[in-house]
Amino acid sequence: MSTLINRRDALRWGLGLSGAFALSNLVSAAPPKASQEGRDANGAGIYHRPLGEFSLWTVSDGFGAFPVYPTFGGRTGSKDAVLEAARRWHLSDPVYNNFMMLVVRTPDALVLIDTGNGEGRGENSGKLLARLKQLGFAPKDFTHVIITHAHPDHLWGAVSKGKSVFSEAKYFIGQAEMRFWNRSDAEIRQAPEQMRGMLTTTRDALRVLEPQVKQVKDGEEVLPGFTMLDMPGHTPGHMGVQIRSGGETLYHVADIANQVRLLFEHPEWDFSYDNDPEQATATRRRVLGRIAEERALIFGTHYTFPGFGYVNQTGEGFEYIPEPIQFGGW
Repeated sequence: MSTLINRRDALRWGLGLSGAFALSNLVSAAPPKASQEGRDANGAGIYHRPLGEFSLWTVSDGFGAFPVYPTFGGRTGSKDAVLEAARRWHLSDPVYNNFMMLVVRTPDALVLIDTGNGEGRGENSGKLLARLKQLGFAPKDFTHVIITHAHPDHLWGAVSKGKSVFSEAKYFIGQAEMRFWNRSDAEIRQAPEQMRGMLTTTRDALRVLEPQVKQVKDGEEVLPGFTMLDMPGHTPGHMGVQIRSGGETLYHVADIANQVRLLFEHPEWDFSYDNDPEQATATRRRVLGRIAEERALIFGTHYTFPGFGYVNQTGEGFEYIPEPIQFGGW
């Protein structure tokens, strides 16, 4: 999977450039050599906040990076405009990319939203299980796992050596997402060579999990306080989660706007990993507009750690307001 394929083949296979890149060609963002030994002390990759009666933990699975352009606006923006926006927001190029999973403990359940990259995706990712252990959580402790979509950085941590990692959990995933990835061997053989590994691994992971999976639809309350919401475009069956407790509301939006500066300010710009750029833009506008109007809390998988914030509407775009980190104040 080390060679990029052309955009036409990627789009023809309905995977956007997520297929072309296979979500495994992220540029290494390793720190300078002098900081290697101390880098793990620069934040433990875990953050807690309450939501009503629920306890929430951001748990970092690691990080990667990708070039600012054409990753953003490569099909719908101009290179000069994208790079100028990145400069104005003081973004590095390649731009840093967090992988953050969300753990929610309710009075009756322990819920994990997405499972990270898993093993073998580079030294800077696949940290989820180690950090769950720091919290005192073992995989068997989880009662439910929600998969927002089946890209490798959200799904591949669910299966190891052909077996389910969170073996005691009931899984929830969108009906359209299951259909999208359930391809035959013949279909996969027809895909460009660089896509076949990702297609096969993702399909096989979902088949391992199938006995635990309940396929869900838009507006379905899968647990008390957890409602699944259609947010398509990034993948055809991409879903977000509305979490409500004690009069507070959080929207976990996963990958509807992967860069909180560029794609909030310019929701019309495409993101290379989006399957359907027009649909992804429509979803960004609809969902971010709703969250801004409700003044609700937002969480995104790839946002600035620890991923919690608010949304303001600013003309045709939006502004992300990170929630201040509180140490011991909750």
